[in-house]
Amino acid sequence: MKKQMALIVALIWLLVPACAESILGEWFESPGCLRVIFPREAAGKRMDVALSLPNGGVVLNQSVILPLGETSVDMPLYDMAFTWTKGEAAANDLFIAYESDDNSSPPLAVFLKEGAPGTAHIALEAGHSKLSASLSSLAAADVYRPLRVTDKIGTFVPRVNGNVRREPSAAAERIGMAHALEEYACFERTDANWLLIELPGAVRGYISGNLGELLKLSTLLDARALREQGRFALAAQSYDELLYPLAAQTLRQWDALNRGDIHLGRGDYLDARQQYLAAGELGDAAAKARALEGATPYPDDAVLFIEDYEDGTCEILIKAEDKQHARFVKIVDDAGSPVARLFLKPAGECSIAVRPGKYRLSHAAGTIWYGEDLAFGPQGLYARVEQDLILDAPALRMTISLASREKTNVQTETIGWRDF
Repeated sequence: MKKQMALIVALIWLLVPACAESILGEWFESPGCLRVIFPREAAGKRMDVALSLPNGGVVLNQSVILPLGETSVDMPLYDMAFTWTKGEAAANDLFIAYESDDNSSPPLAVFLKEGAPGTAHIALEAGHSKLSASLSSLAAADVYRPLRVTDKIGTFVPRVNGNVRREPSAAAERIGMAHALEEYACFERTDANWLLIELPGAVRGYISGNLGELLKLSTLLDARALREQGRFALAAQSYDELLYPLAAQTLRQWDALNRGDIHLGRGDYLDARQQYLAAGELGDAAAKARALEGATPYPDDAVLFIEDYEDGTCEILIKAEDKQHARFVKIVDDAGSPVARLFLKPAGECSIAVRPGKYRLSHAAGTIWYGEDLAFGPQGLYARVEQDLILDAPALRMTISLASREKTNVQTETIGWRDF
């Protein structure tokens, strides 16, 4: 009997660690929420989320940080940003991508469309803890109810400075002041329109609702509508208030990725890189952040160097009609001596005066500028105009149109970065 008891105890001891290492999940189809219950030791660790869709070949990935101290969390899969690793199968009916098209190169940040997962396969990993199952097998029998419901009812924004009192009465003790146009969390509204708000330092008190506006707390549908409108920062704030931290986190990453692209288009490399780093591993943010190491802002002046000719009666006009890429242009004379080096921002143009003669032109196109020595780096496009530019009489004018990365109004040959 003692041997049997010892064997049972040993089996229990062996089984407990295995159970502790597993992640449990429930799928609520209606709101699109996956409820994840994970071991306490996984809290605060990175969780890799992979979602395989049933069309065979499309996988969506995301890495999130589990909230510290939490043992369960709801993941609104329709409202979280994922990275799409592009497969051969068409997936237009499965995802939403902003400012992208079917020809976008992977990885591409996307959102799932509602109802798209169907019997999709979910795989989650946090440290040594794992969950691997189809969403249909995780379907929950109960109606969805959020794990945690905030007691906040909205945000109060006073129009003017107002006294905050211990009780909902003008005669009650004054315990602080709410400042005009600041935002304060609101937790209660009395019949007499007194609002219970929270001041800095977690001090709660009452203020007259007549002094400002109570912005009601967003619902899950309100937050989703903000996301669909592309207002990602506001949507993230709403998900935070509704206690969906993982959706809020990925939306902030999406917002940072978009802001990084905007800064990149302006040539603001430092700001762009900071935004890409904030976007983490979403989409191609990490690759873009690495590409910006060593980058410098676009030059303010189009003419970086020009040979000053006293008899420069001819004119060469260079037009960069491509609105997406900047241009670096080198012009040399028939002997190979430098005549001009020009930098044209997207859709920019520049005119220089030269003497009559023969000239040769080479140009580079790109978005990330590393200075004159490195130009646009190995990811840029480099070409040389095949024929000489001939200005064989005074006062002649020639226009070179660089219409796109591949097309100009003159014949060109592609050259290597090191040959530029």
